[in-house]
Amino acid sequence: MKAQGFTDFIVPNPLKARSRWQREKARNVNTKALIEAINPYPLDIVNHPDLEMPVDLEELVRAYIPRGMAMEINTGHRYNRREVTMAALKEEAEVVVNGDARFPETVGEVNNR
Repeated sequence: MKAQGFTDFIVPNPLKARSRWQREKARNVNTKALIEAINPYPLDIVNHPDLEMPVDLEELVRAYIPRGMAMEINTGHRYNRREVTMAALKEEAEVVVNGDARFPETVGEVNNR
């Protein structure tokens, strides 16, 4: 994969809502970038999949499974957790539920803020 630059990675994400073509391009670039980023490292989880930067969740799950990684279901952010959950369930991937606590007193809270 070629190195992603400003015009390939940074610009398409804020523009993603403007057209279907831009959303799809951003989704493809983001998915490939995330998969390339996890390959060299022994990771257990990548947090916030599909938050603010669209990705192909099923493709991510297929990349995670052979590495023993889990999909994060984050309850502390407003994004489509159902899509993340369904992609993980479809491939029988492991999931991790995270409340995204920022302070000790918010550990265990799983409500949507």
